Amino acid sequence: MVAGADCCFSFVIGDIDYFCRRFCFSPLYLYNILIRNMEKKSKKPAVDKKKEKIFGKELILDISDCSPRIIRSRKKILEYSDKLCRLIKVKKYGRPVIARFGGFTSMGEGYTLIQLIETSSLVCHFVEISNSIFINIFSCRQFDDRKAESFTKNFFNAKKIKRKVLKR
Repeated sequence: MVAGADCCFSFVIGDIDYFCRRFCFSPLYLYNILIRNMEKKSKKPAVDKKKEKIFGKELILDISDCSPRIIRSRKKILEYSDKLCRLIKVKKYGRPVIARFGGFTSMGEGYTLIQLIETSSLVCHFVEISNSIFINIFSCRQFDDRKAESFTKNFFNAKKIKRKVLKR
């Protein structure tokens, strides 16, 4: 075994010549050892999915070009909340909070809905000036995020939707 082959080197460039002569290494051989050691240290250890603890999942939807009639209807927004909770099989915790405000902001007026669920929450912000919706569905109970996305897009007759799923 070559001395120093398995260790991590920390010396200045000027010392390489001396080191190579002292231990009979070619500079290229030494360079390869250094690079291999740096690569080993920079690799993240593989995460065992079975051991990784995930508290829950959050689906984030940015939806645009929605039906103006639907996003301005308190009744339809409450219907959406009720149907979505049934679809993804989460149990509602109390009644939803729904309020219309924001008339004095640059974003304009619109509804905000918050529905607590036993495993977390559903939060929706409706922006009327742009016919957009911003939705966060978070639950520590597993749910089908694709179904929730598809249902939401169809319910609001949306033309565009951006999604992001976070494991938390």
